[in-house]
Amino acid sequence: MGSVQQVSQRPIWKKLWLSAFAVLWLPSYLQAADQGDVTLLLKGGALFDESEGYVFAQDIISFGAARANPEDGFLGEIGLRYQHDADTDYGIFFYSSYMNGDENVTNIAGGLGFLPIQPVPGTTVPIAVTGILAKAERLDVRIDFERGQTRDLNSGEFRWFGGIRAEYLRNDVDIQSTLAATPLLLDRESYFLGIGPRLGGEYRTRISNNWSFGGKAAAFALFGQRRTKIRQSSTIFANVTNTTSDEFAVAYGGEAELSFSRPLNESGWVLTFGYGASILAGAIDNDPGLPIGGALFAPISIDDDDDAMITHGLFFGIAVPL
Repeated sequence: MGSVQQVSQRPIWKKLWLSAFAVLWLPSYLQAADQGDVTLLLKGGALFDESEGYVFAQDIISFGAARANPEDGFLGEIGLRYQHDADTDYGIFFYSSYMNGDENVTNIAGGLGFLPIQPVPGTTVPIAVTGILAKAERLDVRIDFERGQTRDLNSGEFRWFGGIRAEYLRNDVDIQSTLAATPLLLDRESYFLGIGPRLGGEYRTRISNNWSFGGKAAAFALFGQRRTKIRQSSTIFANVTNTTSDEFAVAYGGEAELSFSRPLNESGWVLTFGYGASILAGAIDNDPGLPIGGALFAPISIDDDDDAMITHGLFFGIAVPL
């Protein structure tokens, strides 16, 4: 029979972060908009994933493994920056990305594909499979509120910034397989919602009359709730297991990018393109699957770093004075 386990209650911070934004940040934005210039910032690009992902099939002879992980996708960002004075600015940025990928495995290099089944905890009985289809997708949505301070240097311009990031993340893995001609299904959804501080800096220098080159880096920590929902079913065990777990989590990471920029016209439009990379750890729970009729079905984790998500890709952006 199915079962539902509720580990913890939702933390109260989820009810408070909008109030904190209104009290701490909104007056500054309104004051900046009234006194200075406003710039619209648009950004888009392609994303590629380098995370370890879920191991959903193994070979006990060659120790080969097949993984389910989002492979590629796209990103988009829209922001407003208010220049309060020559040195100080305020900004709000809405970012979203979507990635997906699939893996169709009939065997693994070195031999047949196997799914780890554990009738007794700690023991593994390999069962040959005739086919496995795994799909993975990831949605990432975040909002950044930041305050920046710019300093002119002899060789260029340096800007440091600090603020608050709120982020929602959903990672979904669906696995369909055939165990001795008997279907087995796993649907694993992981969610994270958190908020926390973000701090970074960027440097830009002119390399010609029209072009400039720069770099940007930031680090952040997010405090929030991590939820994992797992549904497993198998006609071998004539059982369906539904489990939901909630827990407090601390996610952390960083991001960096290099870019080139040039003005597009006399109205102040600026074109930017470059390459960026980011890492986020602690937001996704990559623990093994849950029991089905006394057995433990993959996906399993190779090591403790599998929940770190690493992405990179090319982007372009346009800044438009309003």
